[in-house]
Amino acid sequence: MIFYWVLHIAVLLVPLALLRWGCRPSWRDFGTAYAAAVLWTALAMPMNHLLGTNYGFLNRPPEGVR
Repeated sequence: MIFYWVLHIAVLLVPLALLRWGCRPSWRDFGTAYAAAVLWTALAMPMNHLLGTNYGFLNRPPEGVR
């Protein structure tokens, strides 16, 4: 349980630390991240369909949510 929270807090703190140490993202960095997300989705959706899963809730909303 502690590892879960350490990782989730790190997701918030690491970008702040990078900004503090002078790492400034550019529009090209934004485009790279956006392209990576689109590629991940393009791969995950067909795999969800083939495996009958719903990883990332890409193919349908979670159970009980309408």
